[in-house]
Amino acid sequence: MRRLKLTVPRAISSVICVVACTFMSLAAPLQAGSIGLLFGPGNAGNGGSNPVGIPPGGTDIAIKYVTSGNSELTVSLVPGILFGKRFSDGNFYTSLGAGVLVSASGLGLGAYSSFGYLSGTGSGIHFNAEYTQSIGANGKGWTAPGAGRIGAVWSF
Repeated sequence: MRRLKLTVPRAISSVICVVACTFMSLAAPLQAGSIGLLFGPGNAGNGGSNPVGIPPGGTDIAIKYVTSGNSELTVSLVPGILFGKRFSDGNFYTSLGAGVLVSASGLGLGAYSSFGYLSGTGSGIHFNAEYTQSIGANGKGWTAPGAGRIGAVWSF
């Protein structure tokens, strides 16, 4: 009888390693900050972004967590799971980081940058508008998913 040998593809194991290492490096500064729910069209490289559906589809939703030390975690279907650092100037900010990218051609690893506007400071609920663009590589070549989103952020 022939034995089946199950192996994890090298690309998937690399993605798991990068996500685990990044999460562990961010785990120490996880402390009070803000959490946001943003809606808007994601562009997965499949012909362009679409208007937000009612109710919004999976590619139209992002959850963003920012620590008091300005470390940032974004979880969304498009452009993916991103870890970065936020730099603020008044109500405007930019973020730089890396993560697991999701596009029409599949999963990949890459870097991202985003810029946005947050309507207020301090505790409470604030308006947030943000555009995120990423670039990376996967098994099929280059990928560049992005998203423009608006929503609410609860700072605590």
